Amino acid sequence: MEALTALQRHPRTAARDRGGWGYQLYALLEALLARLLHNAERLPEVLRRAASFIYGPEVAAQVERDLANQERQQLAEVLNVKSFSVVASDAILMAMRQRQWQEDPPVFVMISTDSSPQGGLDYIMSIEDRVTRAAAADLVAAADDEGRLDEWHAEDRVFTSQLPLAISGSGNSGLSGKYEALFHSVKLDIGNKPSDLQRYSMGSCVSFTSDYGTESLFTEVPPLCVERGLQPAAFAFACRMMMMMVRQACLDLGLGDVSLSRSDTSSLMLPGLKHVFDNVSGDVLGWMRGFRDWQEKLQSLNMLLYQKYYRDRVKVLFDRDPVWKRLFTHYEGGNLILWRWGSLVEVCEAIQKREGALKARWSLSSFLRVGHNLPAEDDEEGPAPFARATATANFNLADEAIRSPYFWCYLRMILLVHGMINDLGTWAEGCSCHGFSRGNCQLKGRRSAECAAGVYDDFLDTTLAVASSFFAVAVAGLAPEGDEWNNLHSDWNCAFDVIATEVRTKCAHWRQLPWLLCGVSLPEQEHARAIARKAIRLHDDESKMDALTLAGRKHPLSQRFLRYSFTPVDGDPDAVPLRPGVPKESCGRHSWISSLKERASDRLIFSVYVSGWALCASYGLWASEAYISVEGRMPLINKMIGKDAEALAVSPAAITQRQLMDIVYQRALQFKRGAQASAVIPQSDTAILRKSKRHLAEEERKRASPLERHQGHNATLG
Repeated sequence: MEALTALQRHPRTAARDRGGWGYQLYALLEALLARLLHNAERLPEVLRRAASFIYGPEVAAQVERDLANQERQQLAEVLNVKSFSVVASDAILMAMRQRQWQEDPPVFVMISTDSSPQGGLDYIMSIEDRVTRAAAADLVAAADDEGRLDEWHAEDRVFTSQLPLAISGSGNSGLSGKYEALFHSVKLDIGNKPSDLQRYSMGSCVSFTSDYGTESLFTEVPPLCVERGLQPAAFAFACRMMMMMVRQACLDLGLGDVSLSRSDTSSLMLPGLKHVFDNVSGDVLGWMRGFRDWQEKLQSLNMLLYQKYYRDRVKVLFDRDPVWKRLFTHYEGGNLILWRWGSLVEVCEAIQKREGALKARWSLSSFLRVGHNLPAEDDEEGPAPFARATATANFNLADEAIRSPYFWCYLRMILLVHGMINDLGTWAEGCSCHGFSRGNCQLKGRRSAECAAGVYDDFLDTTLAVASSFFAVAVAGLAPEGDEWNNLHSDWNCAFDVIATEVRTKCAHWRQLPWLLCGVSLPEQEHARAIARKAIRLHDDESKMDALTLAGRKHPLSQRFLRYSFTPVDGDPDAVPLRPGVPKESCGRHSWISSLKERASDRLIFSVYVSGWALCASYGLWASEAYISVEGRMPLINKMIGKDAEALAVSPAAITQRQLMDIVYQRALQFKRGAQASAVIPQSDTAILRKSKRHLAEEERKRASPLERHQGHNATLG
């Protein structure tokens, strides 16, 4: 009873798990059963009290009914602690699911949200996708085919709707304000009843896509264990039967009880490279001393092109040049939001596209002779921001920008800085076999092994060198050693040093344990052996006693792979250490990996990149974008029971983890392109903007390499 008493002293822990899926109850059951199996008469009452305390009287009654149907004496004789905890937990969870299905529609909910600062306020817009649980397995099959997702909408399987619009009190509001506004939208949609909100957030909502994480410096977090909580009713019986077959097959092969779940106690967090670059752009602008003065000119010139009234007046200057005139019939740059890096880049790209035309035909005096200096009241884009008192000053700033070689050189430098940050940040979205290809390669995004091998460091050096050569060409129009030339080089050197220093500092962990172990999964044996030797030396070197090295040696993965004795945190008897099987004389030689492979053929330690995993085995090394884990993995099970294991491919864990997040990511991309925005909010600025074919062409240009962007710039000038 000590475990139950301890729980009663910590009501917060119990309250947290009341909506969870039995983690605390598992520990409680094991603690109780270890002492009470010898007394089967007291067992049902203890379990009922424990279930009632954590999950409420309804679940407790269900547990009591299930246990009453079994012979208590036989129960105590044939069941051990581990197997009985699974049986009892199954009864509790099934009761929880039945109660939830009666009260809540059986759907998965995926939310995509973004904020738009307008008029000093933040408008929070949220798109909600609902997928029926019965159709979830078929949706997974369509994850890699974007066209099939559209068919799902036609068949009314995926329902897209907009949550009520919420407004935060100030533009550029903080993270707490944005989440509060989102929560307000949810309450407006489903009501403010606490039980409904709990079911929506913990029972139905399985993913949330936004850019708030980057603003708040979040990294990837462990995904929810939804195998127990969100298991579709249609798969409940089939999955249980399949798991019994898998466990029996593993026992027949002498591999022990293989589980498909992941243990976070033996996992390693790998922050994505996108998060590494969260603050780089802001840090770069903070160190560029000439940026503020240059930005004032950029803002004045952008307003001439963004506001339709002024843009029409500029277009009149090109009546004799119909080709150039078409450049001013639309403007994809948008309004310049001073604190958003993406807005700055879009404006710079749009203005650079019109550089040749403006230099050739711009005349301030001719511009002032066209029409009046203030727009008509019915201007569809609203009144211009220039009042009569400030119009002349802004016109002069725009005129100075167009005629200044320094302004255009600085603009090209900003685009070069963006190219460096974009290429370095999106490197992880490709793969070693296809580079930056947008194809559906199984290894796409799985570059932890290359990072550990130093490939990303080489890519960083190459990117910086190429950008430096482009910068030398971009500033060729300035007089050498002049004031403007010196200011531009000073800002470039600051940006260059900030990017190089910050990226190298944030990626330095790849040279340390346990992250260095990711390199063992390289497909080239020579490279994998080199990383293995380096990891052994780093682990065994007694002269390195700094805090980072000591912490890396204590990690479960480091101990699992590099120590001669290892006691797993979860007490798994099959999680044996790997290094004792490697002869000491072979450590550091080419036979390290081969010896490890020959040590235990049943564990398949050396199978590389099977079905997208890095090292797949009964208890091997698993590397993906977010985790390395010592676990039993799907490829081994598929190999044992063959193609008849199709049901495993649609298990709840597979549906709601990586594959479902891929679907959410694709749906977010569709929303960004306007496919969903135009259907949900036909009059939105995003929907109107994305309809432009020219804007789609600009999107393709953004994905080009720095060399391709430079060549396109020369073609525009020509």
